[in-house]
Amino acid sequence: MLTTVLVMLAAAPAPIRLAAPDWTTVNMNADLGSFYAGEFARALRAEGLEVITAKDIQTLLGVDRQRQLLGCTESSCIAELGSALGCERVLNGQLAQLDDTFRGTLRVISSLSGLVLAEEPVEAKGQKALVSALEKAARRMAKKLKPPPPPPNLTWVPVVVGGTAVTVAGAVFFGAAASNASKISAQSDERVAVRLADEGKAFETTAWIMAGVGAAAIATGVVMAVTGFPPPKVSPTVSVTSNGASVGVSGVFP
Repeated sequence: MLTTVLVMLAAAPAPIRLAAPDWTTVNMNADLGSFYAGEFARALRAEGLEVITAKDIQTLLGVDRQRQLLGCTESSCIAELGSALGCERVLNGQLAQLDDTFRGTLRVISSLSGLVLAEEPVEAKGQKALVSALEKAARRMAKKLKPPPPPPNLTWVPVVVGGTAVTVAGAVFFGAAASNASKISAQSDERVAVRLADEGKAFETTAWIMAGVGAAAIATGVVMAVTGFPPPKVSPTVSVTSNGASVGVSGVFP
């Protein structure tokens, strides 16, 4: 009996979370400014980011506390706002209307260090054009905030290829053992029959070992491919008995 044990634990990355209070607007209706802030938040959510809007902040902190924090420009206030909302990033928006042209700057600030993590200028002529410009700015900003994808882990490829080759070799020895077994019944010479039997047992033992090692190597390669673990952290284990073999994977998992 061949038993393969796979332990695969993959931790999903935590989503990027932003606190997005009301924007600072110049020469604009407050409701219009809130609308554009909401559109930008919607575009960021479409990119996979979590955004806590001004209405959410008002609900969580209350009107008075929200005004106190948002009216303060010190980094300590930004840190307190992020801590109160469970966010390490705060979105700061500034938007002005100059005749029929809108111009502004959107910044994501770390509530831990006060550093600007991402910044996007936005400019558009007309209200509808501004919505499109904000959507494009959201895509660019989300790209800046998201960590780059890790390089592909290909260390598992030779493990799987080698395991497959060893398993195939084991199958060849199983075939040789079966061939010897079929010759024994037709053999009249007892000494030849004993020799064939001994060779068959040796072939069978070798086949079990190769099949076990190959299967364990393939299992290890699967674990490495899924979890990204390097070879030193996972390794196959094989135990061969007279009744079969046991295969497992051992190592350090997160």
